[in-house]
Amino acid sequence: PWSVAIGDPPPQQQQEQPPLWQEPWGDRRTELVVIGQDMDHADITAALEACVATDDEMEAYAAHFLDARPLDILADVVGGDAPALADRIRRFDVEIALPKQKGARFLTAAPVATEVLSAHACIAIFRHASDGGGGAARFEVERYLRYAHLFPELASGLVREFQLPLAAADAQTSILSEHTLGENLSAVVEGLAEGERVELEWLQMRVEIETDVDEDRFTIVEQVQKLAALDGGEEEELLRQYPEPQIMIPKDQKYGGCTSDEQIEERKEKRAERRAAKGKWKK
Repeated sequence: PWSVAIGDPPPQQQQEQPPLWQEPWGDRRTELVVIGQDMDHADITAALEACVATDDEMEAYAAHFLDARPLDILADVVGGDAPALADRIRRFDVEIALPKQKGARFLTAAPVATEVLSAHACIAIFRHASDGGGGAARFEVERYLRYAHLFPELASGLVREFQLPLAAADAQTSILSEHTLGENLSAVVEGLAEGERVELEWLQMRVEIETDVDEDRFTIVEQVQKLAALDGGEEEELLRQYPEPQIMIPKDQKYGGCTSDEQIEERKEKRAERRAAKGKWKK
């Protein structure tokens, strides 16, 4: 990242100066490289120079954006409807930004709602389980069979390695039993040998838990659906079934995972019903 964007001091206060530094923007810059054949350099240069901002345009840009926060900028754009905008920004923080920042966690109580972000199916190699099988198991992904990218803002994408903390995974599996087939994961891992090839499937999900603290309401979990040792014949059959990895990215996927106002009202009603059933409802 740019040094100025992460709070590094200006070059005169550093032993090693960045190659370029211009106040008030620091070392922020964009470089454009044009590669091609039989290009008219003069025309390209003229077209690019026509895009350069004037001093007056840069002064106006700096006055508006240099010290502005996103809410300040967007409020001007939407005509000053700051309360509604602030609510949408907070919703984005609670439902997307904070879960992504916290990373994958494990459930300790049943969620009130789940949403699949990505789905993974692969052939993997078992590498080890620390602490005598009760710690973390590591799987090296050798070949994807299927992958579904369902929630652009939070989906992990294809990965090279999958870590499985066994005790936490067993506890979560008992909570999310409808998402898993077979016995406890630790029992399966206990029967694996170092370097053994396995069929591994898991879901990456965003879950909503019951809490009065909005910042804790959503979190991301990973739930193994299938973990099974493979013999040569079973692996060959999988490769025949999936000669190429099947990658699914819905074309009509809406880019913007925040809940709608209607969904918010529906959740409030369901939350009120749950609290009333537990004797927590207060008028």
